[in-house]
Amino acid sequence: MELHTIFVHSLEIVVDDHRNAERYWLLTFPEYIEYVCRIALKLYKVVNGDKECKYEYKVSEFLKIIFEVEGIADP
Repeated sequence: MELHTIFVHSLEIVVDDHRNAERYWLLTFPEYIEYVCRIALKLYKVVNGDKECKYEYKVSEFLKIIFEVEGIADP
């Protein structure tokens, strides 16, 4: 997957990017949430093709995978 492209698309516009260039290395919380959602949508499309379902389902399935891998999923 193209995680760097997804990262860049999740960033908000920086007003003075010449003076705030380091701002492009970090995500704020809303940007992070957008980043996770964009990854979920892209991953769902790669795995399941163009199967139609709501964004909420795609993101929740991705979060289940993350929680299971990290061992923090509810039984």
